[in-house]
Amino acid sequence: MQIFGYVLGELFTNTYVVLTDNNIGFIVDPATDDEKFLEEIKDMELPYIINTHGHFDHICGNGIVKNTKASRIIIHKNDAPMLTDPELNYSIFTTKRVTSPAADITLDSLEGVLNLNGINWKYVNLAGHSEGSIILLNEVEKIIFSGDLIFSNSIGRVDLPAGSSKKMKKSLQFIEKLPSDFMVYPGHGESFLLGDFKKILKYFIQELEE
Repeated sequence: MQIFGYVLGELFTNTYVVLTDNNIGFIVDPATDDEKFLEEIKDMELPYIINTHGHFDHICGNGIVKNTKASRIIIHKNDAPMLTDPELNYSIFTTKRVTSPAADITLDSLEGVLNLNGINWKYVNLAGHSEGSIILLNEVEKIIFSGDLIFSNSIGRVDLPAGSSKKMKKSLQFIEKLPSDFMVYPGHGESFLLGDFKKILKYFIQELEE
């Protein structure tokens, strides 16, 4: 398995491509509609687009990737309305209103398993930054795609309309119980070992209690 990371868009959002040995895989949070990005992925077969949540900087490349790769968009049902609504995905407050094609697959449960090109990935709905935020885990490879839930030295915003400090606290308590040897690939910033983040995790949980 190979993971390719790209920093894209005005908010420097991380886009990830996960490939198996036969060059088939999926893309996490395509963050640009610039056709130059298509050159980077032109030889990759990407049947799936995974959106960790519905904010504009994580979905703005959905359309161009879907149209060129015939990809199916996967997002949690709680954030699915954001795809097609610039007000809900907050792009109404930026220089460009973003709309994505509607979801092909909506995740309906708090957690479940996605079989992506023959490999099982667990998803967990961890609200706080948005209602439908998910993390995507591979328990064999010890990988987490965390979206905007956690970063190397901070956590996602909870002050947006769909945010919740109470739900973020609960989500962080879930993260606290995961094995420390997982590598985390966040929506912004550098990847990091979960064990390193756990050194400061209790601080954020305490802050959310106040």
